[in-house]
Amino acid sequence: MAAMKIAIMLLCHDAPLRVVKTLATPFYDSPDVKLYVHYDARRSADEAARLQAALATPGRQVQMLGERLRCAWGSYSLVQATQRLMQTVLADTGFAADYLLLISGSCVPIRPLASLQAFLRRRQGMDFIEAVDASRRRWVKDGLEHERYQFYFPFNYQTQRRWFEWFTAAQRRLGVHRATPAGLRIHLGSQWFCLTRATAAAVCAQLERRDLQAFFAHAWIPDELAIQTLVAAHRPAAFIAGHSLTYGEFDHRGQPLELDNGHLVHLLRQPYFFARKISPHASQLRDELIAHVGSTEADFSYFDHVGQPTAHYQTQVARALTAPALRSRVGALCSANRPSVMALSQRPYYVLHATSAGYLLALTRAARRIDPALPIFDFLFEPSSLIPAAEHGPWFGLQSSMCARRDYDPAGFLHEAVHASAVAPAAFALDAARPSWVREYCVTDPHATIVDCDPPGLGKMQLAEAALSEARSYSDPTLLSRTVQAAHGSQRLPQQHFEQVREGGKHDSHFMLLYGIPDESPNAMLRALKAAMQQVPVADHYREACLAETRIRGAFAQD
Repeated sequence: MAAMKIAIMLLCHDAPLRVVKTLATPFYDSPDVKLYVHYDARRSADEAARLQAALATPGRQVQMLGERLRCAWGSYSLVQATQRLMQTVLADTGFAADYLLLISGSCVPIRPLASLQAFLRRRQGMDFIEAVDASRRRWVKDGLEHERYQFYFPFNYQTQRRWFEWFTAAQRRLGVHRATPAGLRIHLGSQWFCLTRATAAAVCAQLERRDLQAFFAHAWIPDELAIQTLVAAHRPAAFIAGHSLTYGEFDHRGQPLELDNGHLVHLLRQPYFFARKISPHASQLRDELIAHVGSTEADFSYFDHVGQPTAHYQTQVARALTAPALRSRVGALCSANRPSVMALSQRPYYVLHATSAGYLLALTRAARRIDPALPIFDFLFEPSSLIPAAEHGPWFGLQSSMCARRDYDPAGFLHEAVHASAVAPAAFALDAARPSWVREYCVTDPHATIVDCDPPGLGKMQLAEAALSEARSYSDPTLLSRTVQAAHGSQRLPQQHFEQVREGGKHDSHFMLLYGIPDESPNAMLRALKAAMQQVPVADHYREACLAETRIRGAFAQD
């Protein structure tokens, strides 16, 4: 029996070590598998070189694309990158893949390679791609659907949101309706697929057409309609499975939910061969999957149901949508008590504090301007309000109207904030002077890093005066006097609570001085915060030493 050769095409943008960690599975250690990697050009040439060196593992076949594209969510660049991957595979006569399977950097195999090969042999000639006829059935759960290909989308949804929404609304008022290229019926579906060599070749040939390039390039999220439409145009419906081989979980808006520790049984109940999005911090789940992928499956009964999530899927999604604390951890088997929700989490996060709340707000806003893709929040746990991002309103799914939910279940809300992004750790500002559940919890969490954001070189009086100017509006009537008393004594300021905890040694969290972080830190979050620190004028929030001391002495005399 001839070997079933499978080309795994990987679209990724994560840091090199994270990509290597994702690929650390015996699934790829076979002469029947070859990895073709497109590494986002937003990553530096040095990072690409490090990734290429790390992937050069003896006994493993890997090819990185030399010509990289800058890929942006919702843009045609993702289709172009996929096309280049397919062209590279088809040109590789030395490997001659039978099937081309596309995955992302957050996907991992959940079945042994032999099981996938056995399945593809039974279904030889089938194309595994979701392709829903947009004229017959709605596929998008929430938001734009037909407008995706009938309107023009020159503005990026994530970085130019206001222009995007204004231009979309203007086209709706004007009745804009782009004509679909002759002979095509638009089909929508998941970006991830597994195509036969012949189908992939036909799709690549069609994507060379200028008229199709122009049409799809002006669509929104074309990676969910371009290849799907071309496969449907090329292949009879009987040879299109209507689903991919990759399992994913989504909320009621169609947003992906994350898989984490505690999901193994849940995952293996699902008749799929890959899964996404696996949390980059789910080390226990990864270890369990590595063991399973390296074993031999004896029961192939799930072959008859591939692409059809079990009833258990619906149960878990329902739990996620009704229990906010579980929203990003669908299969997690945690109890309802608050500490257990965060106890299962292995996601790192950053707690930002400074004696001047105004300075801290300016810092978080500047950091969001530097890198809008990072989940950097303002004061999520302010008692009287909830401010995800002052200049944005809702930010990464969190909004000011969630106060009641936060106060009812602070652990669940913290969990949701920590998992707000599937690809980046979260950071949020916290008033260290206010006693709160989150203030006490984060110092016991080994996944928390508490970052002192005060500028360097400031004396105690300067810090106290900055805190004092804002303490007058606090509801705690004792905070003003405690700040003044501490400024003249030997004890720490109330706003320096975390420094006192660090000195006491009774903590499990990590501590960090923002100004001590290297400007070129490999950590994107810390790099953005450090760059923001260099943009925020210190004099706007901290007075000169002599003036600060005068004001503090005056406050002490009045106290």
